[in-house]
Amino acid sequence: MIRFLLLFFSVFIFCKTATYAQNLIFNPSFEERDSCPTENPNQVFKFCKNWMQATKGTPDLYAPCNIGYYSIPRSGTGYCTPLSGTSYSGMLLYAVYGMSGKEYREYIETKLAEPLIAGEKYHFIIYVKPSGGFGDDSRCYCNSIGMYFSEKIVKADSFGVLDYKPQITNQFRMMEDTSKWQVVSGEFTAKGGERYLTIGNFKRNKDTKTKFVKEKRQAMLGGEEFRNSYYYLDNIYVLPKSKLNSIESELSAFDELPNIPLWRGRVIPLKNIYFPFDKSNLNKPSVEELDKLVDLMTTNKRLDIKIIGYADTIGNNAYNLELSLKRAEAVKNYLIKKGGFKERRITIEAKGDTCPVNDNATEEKRKINRRVVIIVTRC
Repeated sequence: MIRFLLLFFSVFIFCKTATYAQNLIFNPSFEERDSCPTENPNQVFKFCKNWMQATKGTPDLYAPCNIGYYSIPRSGTGYCTPLSGTSYSGMLLYAVYGMSGKEYREYIETKLAEPLIAGEKYHFIIYVKPSGGFGDDSRCYCNSIGMYFSEKIVKADSFGVLDYKPQITNQFRMMEDTSKWQVVSGEFTAKGGERYLTIGNFKRNKDTKTKFVKEKRQAMLGGEEFRNSYYYLDNIYVLPKSKLNSIESELSAFDELPNIPLWRGRVIPLKNIYFPFDKSNLNKPSVEELDKLVDLMTTNKRLDIKIIGYADTIGNNAYNLELSLKRAEAVKNYLIKKGGFKERRITIEAKGDTCPVNDNATEEKRKINRRVVIIVTRC
């Protein structure tokens, strides 16, 4: 029993160390805490290990031990289940503070596992979800969340907007789906020595795009429209670009097109893009999945892809190579016709019966080998 326990703890420590070696964020999904934050709900983030608030604005921690307003899954801010694990955080990304109409913000901050290296590219990933609480009169969605990397800790004795320029921001869409977690991701080249990460909305109210939940019932405060945007946050990653593929399988557990993080070289997680024996025509499940890819490419104007076609081992190599090319062409032609994309955004390649994912021993296994794989070439 003692030997078993020693082995168990050795494996646990190794796995935890390996995870930290990949992700520079400690406690990336807010699972670890010093105690249950039930006493002072407006200051609960001080209980979350490795995280702190950067200003007087008070972000929130939602954990299983919470009761009342900050309980899970139903709370005073709405209904939300964690993306993974048992906890998540929440913050106001946009709000008017008091009758004076001053801007109000909340920010969370953490110390990275190690300083960033000058000249190296790093990728950031975070999952967000708008709340369903605070009443439809004043609640709105916004498009702005930023990530600021700094050498020194950020601390401000105020409730307002931090005057820093984040290296990564959400650029493509309004974050308004209350039913699903949405991803915000991006990359930047480090100057070197950055040790802290601060997350929040660094834009002024006038520069933040908002959208009322119910446009016809706008709340008024001091004679002006009153809006607030509250968002949940979970699963935060900061990795060197060279390490991104190491978390691809982990991300696939909650990836769903068209809402996925992108980086050059990533295999886009498509389902059901398979073909009948000796055919290159697309079936209904394939078309439904490709429509999600159309949405992804429409939203991300810089996204270019390569489509790689494959075949099973029935038939000679030359014939299978030509068949796999036709399958890649069928997918390309559908995307261009449906999405109206320029042809230069999509390249194709044929692999024939090489690189099978199964051994081709049975028809069921051969079905999986008759496929296409789509890789990000630019984003």
